Amino acid sequence: MEPSAEATSADGELNIVPFLDVVVNLIMFLLMTVTATLALAEVPASVPDTTPPGARPASPPPPLVHLAADGIHVFAGEQRMAPGCAAPGDGGEVTVPRVGGGQDWLGLRSCSVVLSQRRPSDARVDLSASADAPYEDIIHAMDALRGPAGSPHFTDVRWVAPQTAR
Repeated sequence: MEPSAEATSADGELNIVPFLDVVVNLIMFLLMTVTATLALAEVPASVPDTTPPGARPASPPPPLVHLAADGIHVFAGEQRMAPGCAAPGDGGEVTVPRVGGGQDWLGLRSCSVVLSQRRPSDARVDLSASADAPYEDIIHAMDALRGPAGSPHFTDVRWVAPQTAR
């Protein structure tokens, strides 16, 4: 006598193939989602300079923009820029002062135009901020330094550690 169909399916074994199909599909979906999210949320960063203290770099350092509580400080090479970025400052003034309780992003964009005209071949600018700077201010500063999409001022805006000795 041949066993019936009911006896073969009810012999106590569980068919886990459909379950494994679902688990594998979920894992693949999660991996692809995480990969896509990480690719979109990438913020370029650079490692600190490792040149010895006495050695000078071959090319001048890129401009540095520092977000602080009193405003935005802009350095071109080793000199702090005067308000409006028109000329080098005396070292103690804020380049782009705060306006209405917040940072002046239009002033920073104007300053980025001046900086990009001073070094047209250099597409890099470094950005740093004080420890209490809000994250949204950093993103606004990056947008202001890049400029408009059609004709960007700086295409390589890098987040760097705050530098104290400039």
